[in-house]
Amino acid sequence: MMNSQSHGLLAWFTKNPVAANLLMAFVVVSGLVSALSISKDMFPRSDIDVIQIAVPYPGAAPVEVEKGVILPIEAALKGMKGIKEITARASRDFARVTLDIEPGEDINEIMAQVENRIDSIVGFPKELEKPNVSRIEMFGWVMNVSVYGAMDERTRKEIGLEVRDELLELPDVKRVMLWGVNDYEISIEVKENRLRELNLTLNEVAQVLRSSSLDLAAGMIRAENGNVLVRTQGKAYTGQEFSNLVLRSNADGTQLLLSDVADVTDGFVETSRVTRFDQENSFALGVFSLKGQDIITISDSVKKYIDEKRGDLPSTSNGLRAIGLREGQIAIDPRAQIVTV
Repeated sequence: MMNSQSHGLLAWFTKNPVAANLLMAFVVVSGLVSALSISKDMFPRSDIDVIQIAVPYPGAAPVEVEKGVILPIEAALKGMKGIKEITARASRDFARVTLDIEPGEDINEIMAQVENRIDSIVGFPKELEKPNVSRIEMFGWVMNVSVYGAMDERTRKEIGLEVRDELLELPDVKRVMLWGVNDYEISIEVKENRLRELNLTLNEVAQVLRSSSLDLAAGMIRAENGNVLVRTQGKAYTGQEFSNLVLRSNADGTQLLLSDVADVTDGFVETSRVTRFDQENSFALGVFSLKGQDIITISDSVKKYIDEKRGDLPSTSNGLRAIGLREGQIAIDPRAQIVTV
């Protein structure tokens, strides 16, 4: 009779149960650690090699944006190595140029070259603001937060900025975008009859606005303890500051202010876009995750904030909530009812 002897890994574990139990414990612990630490995304995330050039051009029509901004930029970047495709879009007050980069190219080096070429353009309009060159990053969608109720435009803007800043203060939230609110705008309507009375022209008023609302570097003072940079800060940011701009100083000491010849309104950019939720004015905030973040952790943190924030929102005279917040799939409407959307 022949004695059979088992060989192999399983046979060795059968003869050494302590080692088998230790290996099993190691596998279980490793699985638990991985499950708790692995990032969770709603959609697959991928890096894209795209550079965006954003150029504000206040007061310009799309045709002016194309001629004054987009065409010079396209000419400056034409034939540049590493750029696969250039896509441009001209809209009112704004130009956006998108650059698709060839695979395998160093996007940071190309960004530096793009910035140098744009800085070398000398034919830009004087009213143009500084172009912003940045890499487009992919953010993971987490959730949407809607705020709605009896709000005028200014209230919507103020609460929107407040909620956005408070969300960004949460430890787990790194990226929030605000939609449905308009940008601030100061409109100046010059009275033609007042210009004639005071013997002024519209070009003179425009020149004062350009020259008096600037922050300018005024040189440097050398001292024993170091150099001191001098800068004149005269830029106006509010309607009241614009109203107080001096158009003319008289010999008797009196001054002619902008408010004497124009109506200055501190308001918002006009738009035909209307954002509504449950038949109420509203705005929305998109919460996104960065690479490596857990969307479940972010979602729980935002939901906890919303539950606490609801009690701080303005109320009507009868005590019902005048402004509500919506997150995920549940919303509280101004009549204090739960609405599933």
